[in-house]
Order: sequence, then C-alpha cells, then structure tokens
Amino acid sequence: MKALSDRGDKHYVFTHRGKSTESVLKQLDIYDVFDEIVTSQSGFARKPEPDGINYFVDKYDLNRKNVYYVGDRTIDMDCAKNAGVNGILYLPENSYCKPNGSETYIISNLMDILVL
Repeated sequence: MKALSDRGDKHYVFTHRGKSTESVLKQLDIYDVFDEIVTSQSGFARKPEPDGINYFVDKYDLNRKNVYYVGDRTIDMDCAKNAGVNGILYLPENSYCKPNGSETYIISNLMDILVL
C-alpha cells in the first residue's frame, strides 16, 4: 500500500466491517495511506451491491478502467464487477476462497499489485 501511495496511487476502503476498521488499519500501519474509508456504518448497501465503490468513483471522478478493487472473497469480486471496475482477488496459499470468474486478476502475493 505504501509503495503504491508513494507512486501517486489513491486508496479507499469499502468494507462490511464497522467501528473496528480504523483500529485494524492502524495496527497494520496502513491507516494513513487511505484517502477515505467507507464501513458498514456509512449506510451503503452491502456487497455485492456496488454502492460504496460507485460513491468513490463519483466523488473523486475516477475512471472505472483505472480502478482496482482488491478483496479476498468472491463477494468482493462480484461487487467490483457490478461497479464496472477491475477486481483483484487475493488468494494466499491455503485460502478458503475459490475464483468464480468475476475477478479481473488473481494474485497470491500482495506485492504483485505493483506490476498490474
């Protein structure tokens, strides 16, 4: 995340998590790389509805072709597809998730995002 931020990429969070989101991101030392965070408390429809992603696209005037939504579940990829953005399915070794065809990319190492 920091390497992407250093090259000028913007980051946003759309998650089903609630109040715990901020503390988790701070524990991971990545809270400061996000421009905005949308949680369950923000009032958007739950994934796979694309409302949270669409909010970011509209608010920040993003080009959908250049938006990449990273998630570790198929519901995240369905959400990305419903929003018309790229979906990056993160499948580390021993992941319980299986691709369903809605993802644009599949990665097993988060550093692979740097070359997409």
